[in-house]
Amino acid sequence: MRIFDVFSMALRNMFKRKVRTFLTVLGVVIGSVAITLMMSLGVAVNLQHQQQIEQLGHRANRINVWVDTWSTGLNDIVVDDDMVASINAMPGVRVATPIFTLWTSLTFTHGPYMADLQIRGILPEAMPYMGLNVSEGRLLTDDDDFNIVFGSAILTQFRHPRDRWNWQMSPWGDISQEATLDVLSMPIQAFVDFGMEMPGRPYMIEGVGILDGMEWEAQTISYMTLDRVVEIQRDLERFLLSMGSFWGTSVDDGFSELVVIAENADAVSHVAEGLRALGLENVWYDMEWINQQRESTESLQNLLSAIGAVALFVAAIGIANTMVMAIYERRKEIGVMKVIGASIKDIRRLFLLEAAMIGALGGVLGMALSALVSYIMNTVGMPFLDNLIWGATGDVSVIPPWLYMLGFGFSCGVGLISGFLPARRATKISALEAIRTS
Repeated sequence: MRIFDVFSMALRNMFKRKVRTFLTVLGVVIGSVAITLMMSLGVAVNLQHQQQIEQLGHRANRINVWVDTWSTGLNDIVVDDDMVASINAMPGVRVATPIFTLWTSLTFTHGPYMADLQIRGILPEAMPYMGLNVSEGRLLTDDDDFNIVFGSAILTQFRHPRDRWNWQMSPWGDISQEATLDVLSMPIQAFVDFGMEMPGRPYMIEGVGILDGMEWEAQTISYMTLDRVVEIQRDLERFLLSMGSFWGTSVDDGFSELVVIAENADAVSHVAEGLRALGLENVWYDMEWINQQRESTESLQNLLSAIGAVALFVAAIGIANTMVMAIYERRKEIGVMKVIGASIKDIRRLFLLEAAMIGALGGVLGMALSALVSYIMNTVGMPFLDNLIWGATGDVSVIPPWLYMLGFGFSCGVGLISGFLPARRATKISALEAIRTS
């Protein structure tokens, strides 16, 4: 038999018993809609998570570590250069840097203006990965000595000593003086604030860049290389020891703050586990709450997918039942086909094609209905799905093209699998017995 003849026979047989075919196709439609919509919820959740990661930007790969250096006697963990080197060698780590903030401010003088700035020491290679970019000049390099990259709000922090409120670019200041202050054009003298109106050691510092951005780390904080900030801190400690007023921990007790940049967002949790394995307990990262959301929604996604799979399994039983009933009702037809020369292969192909056509028809209608229901869910809203992911603002159901194809493929596959045993049974019917008993 030609394939066209087999196809036409299968099509005619489908519509001989319209009610039965309709109910069987309806079962496939319900199953395909169920599994497609359940999977679309998972796709929507994954998209929401991806959007949240993109909104985090560079912070998605960042891990913050805090060490209680004040309890050094009770805590054996010391974040020193050796530990930083070992962390940098960990799998999944792009770069790790201690962050050391001076206990005291540096008083900068630039012409008639002065400013008290918060200075952080950092390894220069970590700056680009922390989202620190410059609007003017450049970032720090390993070759820098007493060079500084100013925060983006640097011009608002300089003031005239005779008028503490005459800020250079504050909303209430005289912004016409902006052109008179160019912090990158000439060296700036800085003093450590020792207190007690005693002048500290002067440092000649050269500004090499001004950060860009409105984040607090790029706006109000200025950066120098870690070695230079540690050197300034040691100068301060020696002075305070000489005055008998030094208390607390020393810079030699290790760094209290550490920033670790992972290679990507997926590696963050593994790197954090490695840090905790080193004994660093105070580890936190912005990706942690997103990962917690993922874990809490995975079980719900699995449950919804299982519901869809059960519906599709029920549809498969319906197809198998329809095909078995068709075999019993068409025993004489099968016998006649064998007598007139139809091969076993043709008979098997006929019943498999009928089952596949039922699955395909149900798949097409199911995908169309899935698109409609998904549109209604996203337009009208489903209150019980609002908490599927915290802070979700996008669609609750997303059906990409690949999911339509997958749903249709599932339906066709279910039809073929459900029709395999009935088709095999049809090929084993004796032609003479079928004609005699029908």
